[in-house]
Amino acid sequence: YEGGGAVLGPNPGAIFRNNIIAYNTANTPGIGVGGLFVFGAQGSMINNTIAYNSSNTSGGIEIQDGATVNLENCIIYGNKTGSGNAQIGGNGTFNVTHTNIQGGWRGEGNIDEHPMFVEFSPLILKEDSPCIDAGHPDSTYLDSNGTRNDVGALPFQGIYPFPQAINYGPLA
Repeated sequence: YEGGGAVLGPNPGAIFRNNIIAYNTANTPGIGVGGLFVFGAQGSMINNTIAYNSSNTSGGIEIQDGATVNLENCIIYGNKTGSGNAQIGGNGTFNVTHTNIQGGWRGEGNIDEHPMFVEFSPLILKEDSPCIDAGHPDSTYLDSNGTRNDVGALPFQGIYPFPQAINYGPLA
């Protein structure tokens, strides 16, 4: 009724990190956000990917009740809607930095680029993605490999982004 992917209620100290909200649909008579619906005070949303969601009302992320949402190092891309802003909208305040938002958004380090995901992957970045090393430059945001943080939930993982298959031998 409210969010096809996820709904977050008031939680001012929360950190919503490294989540993928993708390929959801909400076509209901309610608020009907395809991706993420947020109401009430929130903490920070860091390194999330909200992509390819759809709804008649709002596609990617929407906030209500005058909430303030801090978005850092996120990808918000490819969301669709019948009306309004397909990527982000609502009646609250978005503080957005170092985020890739389709259609653009004012703020420090924000970009408007195709994220370039590996085909048939769970939204992993290709090696030439503009989201690689585009995150917040502060050392507290470093990737596990010690470089500047990538934008989105799943950082670039090298030329072979998928785990190698394990051969357990013949089935008994």
